[in-house]
Order: sequence, then C-alpha cells, then structure tokens
Amino acid sequence: MIWIILLIIAIITALTLISPFTSVETKSKKTASYVTGAIALFIAASIGLYVHLGTPTPLFTEAEEENEIEQPDVLAMVNGLAERLKEDPEDADGWSQLIRSRIVLGQSGKLIEEHKTMAEHYKDRPEIIDMINKQSGLNDLIVETGEE
Repeated sequence: MIWIILLIIAIITALTLISPFTSVETKSKKTASYVTGAIALFIAASIGLYVHLGTPTPLFTEAEEENEIEQPDVLAMVNGLAERLKEDPEDADGWSQLIRSRIVLGQSGKLIEEHKTMAEHYKDRPEIIDMINKQSGLNDLIVETGEE
C-alpha cells in the first residue's frame, strides 16, 4: 500500500516539476525532453536505491541504547570488585553484588569459587551468608534449577 502512495506522490511531483518545460511557450521541445528524462531517471534511481538497500535498521536496539556500558567494561568492573573483596572480605553488600554479577554474566565457575570464599569468611555468621544469598538472587536461582 505504501508503494502505491509513494508512486502517486512521485508522479505528481514529477509532473509539477516538468510542467513549465512542457508548456507551449517553451522554446525547445528538446530541452523539455531532457528535463523530463533527467527527472524520471532521478526518480527511478531513488526508488531503485531504496529497493536495493532495503529498510534502514537502527544501529542500536532500545536495550543497547539504555545499556551503554560495553561488555569488557562490565567484566573489568566485576573483576575489580572481586579483587577488592579478596583484600577486604568484610563487605557483605559487595559480596551480594559480585555474586549477582556472576549469575547475570553466566560465570558459574567463578560464582562457585567466590561463593566458597565468601562462605568460608562468614562461616561463623550464617545469617550474613543467608542475607548475601537472598540479596544476590542465588536463592532464587537454586529454587528455579531445583538444586539445594
């Protein structure tokens, strides 16, 4: 349907543009035919280029535009947090964030290793381990996969 509308608009535009050259007052019919041919060629080339290139697609999807941080930047931040927690393991919120990040990134090997480190550090305070597991979403992951 859109092609028909575009074609009608193109024909009306072309006729409007060439009408001064095709009137009786024109000195040369040869000039009028050159102008008509040039406009017709321009319209055909425009339509042909559009058909050849297709519909333009956006460079970024909406989700990518909202998430402007690149994957290597995310990995660097998560690995930096892991290094900081090795030096100062008393940050329960940091552990929650690290475990959640590993879950989101799908890094199960590092997730298990770092969870063991966290559990060893807080072995005398199981309520903190439970809080970290809950805040990080690990409990929900365990329930979803059916593991205990």
